[in-house]
Amino acid sequence: MKIICKIKDDVWLDYGRDYYPLALDVSLREGVKVYIQAGEYHEPIWVNLSGFEVVDQTIPSCWVDKKYTPEIEGQLRLMPANWIHAGFFEDLNDEVKSAVDLFNYEISKIYTELKAPGYDGTQDQDK
Repeated sequence: MKIICKIKDDVWLDYGRDYYPLALDVSLREGVKVYIQAGEYHEPIWVNLSGFEVVDQTIPSCWVDKKYTPEIEGQLRLMPANWIHAGFFEDLNDEVKSAVDLFNYEISKIYTELKAPGYDGTQDQDK
């Protein structure tokens, strides 16, 4: 999957830049969000898809569907299977080594499969 940012004047996002979603969240309450690396340090963040143009709908082969939060009716996430466990995103945010290693392993697979330009395994996906 490949999207182009159509949001201007955002501290995290670059207008006109290609982004490669690492996960997708569909919620009846919040709409569709994508998990991308953004900002100067390529930090992973959830952003609403409405500010982007989808230019390639190819879903990475490592994504699986999961009703991630069964207590919330109408929510579905597509993401790497290794990320579907309670606390993964909190651990990643807290820089727990096992979560960071899983994150880096999966994004390497995603960027390689989708042939993200300039991707060399260092999380830098600039054009």
